Amino acid sequence: MSNPISLTFNQGATVQFPITIKDSATGDPIDLTNYVFASDIRKEYNTSVIESFTINETDLANGTFNIELSSVQSEGLPANSNGRVTSFVFDVDMTAPGGTVDTPISGYLKMVHRVTANA
Repeated sequence: MSNPISLTFNQGATVQFPITIKDSATGDPIDLTNYVFASDIRKEYNTSVIESFTINETDLANGTFNIELSSVQSEGLPANSNGRVTSFVFDVDMTAPGGTVDTPISGYLKMVHRVTANA
């Protein structure tokens, strides 16, 4: 597992984070063709899943994919009532064609609360 990362997005926005997985020894992108991906969002570790990222397999041969939330998904995430930012945890699991599971990305999501409501 990698060191935790922190990603920030606006509530109600379409969210897209590009991810590239590289070989730690060479720095070259890893061919992720035929890998299976999953990515869940939780309020805290060991709590229920509140949403899942969609994985957009943009260029798997060069180790690249996006984790995405629609505007409806990001709007529906629970906002805390006593602050401008709500924090969540997430990770990305990859299952190789042979069945080996790895979690190359994990960390924290920070959702900046919506101020202006859509008309």
